[in-house]
Amino acid sequence: MHMALSRGALYGIILVVVILVIAAAYFLTLPPAPTPTPTTPTVTTPETPTVTTPVVKEVKIGVILPLSGRLAETGADLKRGVEFAIEKINAAGGIKNLGGAKLVVVWGDSAGDPATGAAEAERLIKEEKVVALMGAYQSSVTKTASEVAESYNVPFLNPDSTSPALTERGYKWFFRTTAHDMTFAAQHVEFIDYLNKTYGGLKTVAIINEDTEWGAATAKAWKELFSAAGYKIVAEVSYHAATVTSLDSEVEK
Repeated sequence: MHMALSRGALYGIILVVVILVIAAAYFLTLPPAPTPTPTTPTVTTPETPTVTTPVVKEVKIGVILPLSGRLAETGADLKRGVEFAIEKINAAGGIKNLGGAKLVVVWGDSAGDPATGAAEAERLIKEEKVVALMGAYQSSVTKTASEVAESYNVPFLNPDSTSPALTERGYKWFFRTTAHDMTFAAQHVEFIDYLNKTYGGLKTVAIINEDTEWGAATAKAWKELFSAAGYKIVAEVSYHAATVTSLDSEVEK
């Protein structure tokens, strides 16, 4: 769930992709054009039926972020990115292929909790009537929230959760735009290989990770790739991010 690009800027950029998904999803929900009723030859030229496309003034999307709890600062950063993108898009004329409809964001606060994230997804879809969801930073929250979206056939766009399992579920309505943990882990191994070739002496690796969906997936990728590269895994330590105060003793071992 980490990218070199500013988190807020990343969410703002990805929002443009959301618009395309929203527009496609909206048109898929429109009723088919009526078929003209055949007329007999004795009747004068039949009138061509007029197909009226509903006028869309605004499109509501839901964005689920950790706006409270220990990740509230990160959530606020991401929220600013979305708000910036919304302002620019609407100022430039809104969604062009929906007649200039304005984007409206309805916020969902996961509080960094998977169950809360799922409940917020349910609320945004059923009560707020959003046509698409975006979020949710943490892989564990993205997992539960996107399960809800999938059950309602609502598009869910994810720009930053990196657990490989998220895109291994065969979902039709889940879209991820970031690389996953195996990609990042491969880069880490490549860097350690470089250090080993340059300075030598690097033969063992200790893995320390937080006990979350993302942390476990990252640790699994590290273990697999470092082992395949010939390094010996000498320790595997997981910690609870919400309560840990120091990892000094683990590192000193």
